[in-house]
Amino acid sequence: SLHDVSMKAVIWAMVLAPAAVFGLLAQICVQTGFDALLGVSAYVVTLLAGLLVLLLFYLLLFTLLARLSTFNFLRNIRVVQLLPFRLPVLQLSCPCR
Repeated sequence: SLHDVSMKAVIWAMVLAPAAVFGLLAQICVQTGFDALLGVSAYVVTLLAGLLVLLLFYLLLFTLLARLSTFNFLRNIRVVQLLPFRLPVLQLSCPCR
């Protein structure tokens, strides 16, 4: 069916995307030098730092408003939060996560 063909195309795109990104970064580094790679690295570090600050803010709100243990909360939601990263079919069916 059309759904199966679409799912197969999306799975192939997910498999090929890392190689395509590597090729694109390699081409940019050859043309402009390693300064481009440093810029991308700074972007990644900034993004991860922002996500960490957001996580800490949410955990602070959770701790102050719910008055529950933060570590118990994180331990209890660990399986649910990591499930989309383990199952490719779930990644495709729930792209919002």
